[in-house]
Amino acid sequence: MRWENFFSGYQSLWDSEIDNAELDERREMIRAERARIPFIRLLAIRGEQSPLDVFLSSSLEPVHVGRVGASWIEGNFCGTSTVVVAPLHSVIAMLDQGSCTCSQTFARSFPHATIGARLRACERENQSVTVTLVRGGFRGRLVAVWKDAVDVQVNQSPVSIPISSIEFIVLERP
Repeated sequence: MRWENFFSGYQSLWDSEIDNAELDERREMIRAERARIPFIRLLAIRGEQSPLDVFLSSSLEPVHVGRVGASWIEGNFCGTSTVVVAPLHSVIAMLDQGSCTCSQTFARSFPHATIGARLRACERENQSVTVTLVRGGFRGRLVAVWKDAVDVQVNQSPVSIPISSIEFIVLERP
């Protein structure tokens, strides 16, 4: 018996093993590429493709996302015109395609705009805000934005709040 004849039936098996190895390599490359995309970029990508809702850790209502910044989102609570700004750490889930019948738009991405930049715009406008924390919150006028904190004027004195403790900020209407 010749060895060539003995192994000839195995050629198709070998070819399929090579195809499977190439497919596995392509899948691994996709996984590796996906592993480099941070969650905030994923929000921006999906928000540009379809309406997007997120859930915040201290809210029962979803937020329809209108803007995605460097580490924050801005949108409206479902069924309201209430504008909310939330740091990324308070986003606990994301839903593509929107989860309700509200009129929604695609999210705009501002990848270089920090939450500090967005809040400084509110400070310039003397914006009244409600800052929600894990336990409680404060309502007043945004009077200062620091590197990692904000000051909210409550009655006659400012309250300094670290951004890391903020769940979300509701922007009051003027």
